[in-house]
Amino acid sequence: MTRKVIWEGHYPVFTYGNISSHSTKDVLFVDNLLTDRYVLALYWRELNSFGMPRSEMAFAHNSIYCSGLHSQSCHPHCTMSDDGKWMSFNAYMNGRNDVYVVQME
Repeated sequence: MTRKVIWEGHYPVFTYGNISSHSTKDVLFVDNLLTDRYVLALYWRELNSFGMPRSEMAFAHNSIYCSGLHSQSCHPHCTMSDDGKWMSFNAYMNGRNDVYVVQME
């Protein structure tokens, strides 16, 4: 099957994180791209003067990253609800992993 790439971006000096798409808008959410405490919204159809997507901080997840066997449980792994109104993520804070929900609209 042939697919058409509609946007491709390369961030050579940033750390890549996990990504989730908005279910009703042209927005991608990524954690750990520009900062390790926030989820960033990338509006990939709205390019800035450098040809990169307009970006804004969506919310703080404040997870403390850990290493070793359970390192992925400390990483936010955002997931958007079908209606685009809620985003869930996990975070490691105060010595425990929990699931959080953020209202997006």
